[in-house]
Amino acid sequence: MDFSLTDEQKMVQQTVRRFVERELIPLEKEVLQSEGKYPTGVEPGLYRSLQMKAKEMGFWGINTPEEYGGANLGAVMTALIAMEMGRTLVPFSFGGGSRRKST
Repeated sequence: MDFSLTDEQKMVQQTVRRFVERELIPLEKEVLQSEGKYPTGVEPGLYRSLQMKAKEMGFWGINTPEEYGGANLGAVMTALIAMEMGRTLVPFSFGGGSRRKST
C-alpha cells in the first residue's frame, strides 16, 4: 500500500506552510504581548485580513461541502493543514460558516 501524498496534497501542504511562515509566524510576538486582549489572539481587523487571504487561497470552510461555499478538502487534507498550523502559536483556523451559494 502506497501512503505517499498526491501532488494535490503536497500542493496544499506547501501552500499552507507558506501561509503559516509568511502570515502567522511574524505575528507570534504580537499574540504573546496581547495575550487575552483579543478573542482571536490578534487585532480583529488583522484577523479579518487573514481570513480574507485564506478565502482567496481557497482554504475557507475546509470541511464544509462545496455547495455551501466550503472547500470540502476531506480528512487527509485537514490533517495536513492541522500539522502545518502546529508550526505556529497564532490561533488561526481555516474555518468559516457554511452558506448557500446563490444560483
